[in-house]
Amino acid sequence: FMRMYPCDFTEVHAFEIDPTLFHIPEGPEVFAEDSNYEDPNESARWAKSTPGVPSWMLSRIRQYNQFVSDVDSAENKSVDITRFMKEELKLLPADTVVVKMDIEGSEWAILRHWMDDPEMAGIVDEIFVEVHYDHPSMHAFQWAQFAPRTRDDAFRLLAELRWRGFYAHPWP
Repeated sequence: FMRMYPCDFTEVHAFEIDPTLFHIPEGPEVFAEDSNYEDPNESARWAKSTPGVPSWMLSRIRQYNQFVSDVDSAENKSVDITRFMKEELKLLPADTVVVKMDIEGSEWAILRHWMDDPEMAGIVDEIFVEVHYDHPSMHAFQWAQFAPRTRDDAFRLLAELRWRGFYAHPWP
């Protein structure tokens, strides 16, 4: 995400239920912005390696091994992300908030909840979301489980988010 959205974030809050799938690097991973490319020709640059996390960013990352949901549940180890953003992070419209969401189908309920909450479009400045739906081209990635939602439903969801004041983009 940082490669696609290069920003000096003051805080990063990352949710991943499985601690083996994401971890905060234990030390600075080499990420030299000025030299992590090769010049094969005048109009193109190629990254030498996948960028890691810049050392100055490590102390800004908070990791939570919980599901992101639209409800709090100790039983399911889930956190109500709306409540978390408002009450724990105390985010306000004056804050700059960028959300990158890839939560395997749970985005539908959360984004509906956000569209019904008149404060959330003012709190979230920009959202990148992977919207999961059933389509034959995605069956190799087990997306059939997201039926009956379709690609058209995903387009309508993104359009409605924008209509309701969210600066929303599909991810990837």
